[in-house]
Amino acid sequence: MTTTAMTDPKESSAPNPALSQAKSESPRPTISICIPAYNEAENLPAVLDEALETLDAIPGWHEIVVVDDGSKDDTWPLLEEKAVADDRVRPVRHDKNRGLAAALESAIAAANGEYIFLISADRQCSMNELIAMYARAQDGFDVVVGARRTKQYTPWRKLVSGSFNFFVFLLWGKHFGDIGFCQLARASLWQRIPITTQSAFAQAERLIIAHGNGAKITHVPVDHHDRQAGTSSFASPMTAVQAFIDMLGFRLSKRGRLKINADWKRLRP
Repeated sequence: MTTTAMTDPKESSAPNPALSQAKSESPRPTISICIPAYNEAENLPAVLDEALETLDAIPGWHEIVVVDDGSKDDTWPLLEEKAVADDRVRPVRHDKNRGLAAALESAIAAANGEYIFLISADRQCSMNELIAMYARAQDGFDVVVGARRTKQYTPWRKLVSGSFNFFVFLLWGKHFGDIGFCQLARASLWQRIPITTQSAFAQAERLIIAHGNGAKITHVPVDHHDRQAGTSSFASPMTAVQAFIDMLGFRLSKRGRLKINADWKRLRP
């Protein structure tokens, strides 16, 4: 078992020597499932079992990176127990709650795989969606976005989600399918995009920068399920307002035209 504690979310946006202890000595994984988790002890046992079962169906060596974002419940002890039982589970721990964007950055920085599969711990997206998304990536796409067929949300959440995707299309002229859900991407691309946004806009920021740097992006339909346990941290209107503020700020800033090192393209199969 290897675990990593992180104290600064900025560390996860660039290669970080502090993460070296979390690097597996096994052959490089093909897929890293990356899961941010905050107070998800009720959901994680089923999430991890489903993730391991899904990875068993895909040839090769794979891993699961779970970032405990300063949880107050039993998330961390549970992760330690799972890591002892299966060395494909690699926990990373924040010393305090830093938010989704920082947890995603830590997970991406710690990932060893050729592909990174970002998915939440709330069981709203089934792990087995990875199989179809990975198959689509083999068609030459750098990023595959899971687009929900039907959103199992309250009317308010549907309005926020639909408006968010619409304004991204309006401002950048690109329809990404469904920005805030599960995503599969080449690690060589994802790990070269530094993210500054700390709101829910972070996932859109990474997609927009990838698109501006020539990434081939597509989406596939996936099912959306009700949250089985725990409480969403994105039901607050202020969370939505901050994401929209960050979206507009990003559109007006130079970061909206950021060019990253193009060496990631040479690592395409």
